[in-house]
Amino acid sequence: MKPEGTSPSLPSTAPTYLSDPQVQYLSQVLDEVRRGNLLIPRFQREFVWKPEQQLELLRSVRDGIPIGSLLVWRTSKVGLKTFTRLAGHVVPGPPEPTPGAPRQYLLDGHQRLSTLFGALHRPPPGTPVPSENTDDPQEPASYFYDLDAEDFCLGPVNLFRSTLLPTNILFDSIGLLKFQRELVGRKNGEELIARADRLANAFRNYKVPLVPLVTDNLEDATKAFQRINSSGTAMSDFHMVAALTFTDQFDFAEKMEEATTKLAEVGWEKLDEKYILATVRAHAGLRIVSPDADSTSQAITQNHHLLDEATENLRRAAKFLLSDCGVPSPQLLPYSYQAVVLAEAFRNAPEAGISIREALTHWFWHTTYLAYFLGARDNDVNDALNEARELARAGKSPSKGPLHQSVEALPKRHDFRNARSKAFLLRLATLGPQAHDGVSFNATQCLAAHEARATIQLITSGGMTAKHYNGPENRFIVEPEKASAFREHLLQGGSTLPKDFLASHAVTDEAAGALVNKDYPGFLTSRRRHLLKLEEDFVSSLGLQYQPDLPA
Repeated sequence: MKPEGTSPSLPSTAPTYLSDPQVQYLSQVLDEVRRGNLLIPRFQREFVWKPEQQLELLRSVRDGIPIGSLLVWRTSKVGLKTFTRLAGHVVPGPPEPTPGAPRQYLLDGHQRLSTLFGALHRPPPGTPVPSENTDDPQEPASYFYDLDAEDFCLGPVNLFRSTLLPTNILFDSIGLLKFQRELVGRKNGEELIARADRLANAFRNYKVPLVPLVTDNLEDATKAFQRINSSGTAMSDFHMVAALTFTDQFDFAEKMEEATTKLAEVGWEKLDEKYILATVRAHAGLRIVSPDADSTSQAITQNHHLLDEATENLRRAAKFLLSDCGVPSPQLLPYSYQAVVLAEAFRNAPEAGISIREALTHWFWHTTYLAYFLGARDNDVNDALNEARELARAGKSPSKGPLHQSVEALPKRHDFRNARSKAFLLRLATLGPQAHDGVSFNATQCLAAHEARATIQLITSGGMTAKHYNGPENRFIVEPEKASAFREHLLQGGSTLPKDFLASHAVTDEAAGALVNKDYPGFLTSRRRHLLKLEEDFVSSLGLQYQPDLPA
């Protein structure tokens, strides 16, 4: 009888490290990945290491420095979805289930193993090119060892240099020998050949500790995954929740892909998954800004429809933002938390009437111009969520109003990433900008499609320093393919251009006259004054006070 607590017997074909912690040759570990005996679960984060991190790992192996152990989860009952590519290379999926046969999933070491597999794996001839539709669209990187500099590098490189050794031949004796033959006859050929041998021996003799976690309890495995990955290269909150909620019947990562597809139908496929998850938390009454993966996973486990509900309400919010506020995409949204709060409002009022929509529009512009979500904390977002719920129920805000009613004037510098710059562009789009030929175009959709490329600078020098022409007064919404023609048309036409064309770009007669005289500072000063008046009129209609423009 087998003593209690010992591992069950393993099939003779199973790797030996499954039953006890062992130190394995690196080549053996990589071979287990290649054979499909060591799998990467889909709840792992993507490969995110930067090139220098990858090269430093290879240097550690070369120098015999330990790179840490790999934690492998062994189970005979739990089947997980796994990645079909590693570092851009095709890897086998799980084998056909055999009663009692264990499977092994990598819980810790994905970044290290991806780097090593990408650097050392040499696909056999005839290996199919991975499809773009696979779960890892990354192309395989090319790793080399510069025998002259005695250091690693990543491609693309000058392949005509015969001293660049491809690292994927280090475990291929014949391939390495062919490479070394090319070095024969060089002035320092013998030394370069010796360096190649030393490098190959370092990698062939390198060993890696593997520690198995033997359990058929998925919760134990995901808890271990969470604790291990709480340090090192930061994991996304989404991947942690995906790991903690994973079951045979529920894959949160897969559900998130479905959510993104549904959001794409309203042009919101680029909404960061962080804010989709924040909407889930808002619906569950959890903290938003400083979230907790455990409480989130518990809420999702108790209600598998939370993400579906959040997605549908985000869709409602997206449609509202476009139709009522002129915001066509998440990239043009001043603060991403606004989408989260609006989704919560539409959860409470899915068929919001005119009064509620007007109140939400007012709320949107208030929070934009008062920079409500700048540096927002949990209490701030929670207050906003409560206000949105009240708006959805009563069509008006609670009695407590914003603490700060004064709005700063238009920024001196335009930055597409800045909330006020986005607000400026959204208001500029309402003027109905015309192209150089006088034809109006959909400025809102142009911004959604081209983002920063849809905003050009008219004046690029004119004897001024950069700080004098980097402001919003020098920005125009233009279809990118017509930018050159627009710039030439406006600079040369000046005050002779049709008034409706000039007005569509907030150019006054005074500003146009300055263009005719090539008085570019005067043009920018005049247009800024007009833009400030337009913004002040709008802000005042919201019941807010507009601050005077401060000198540069």
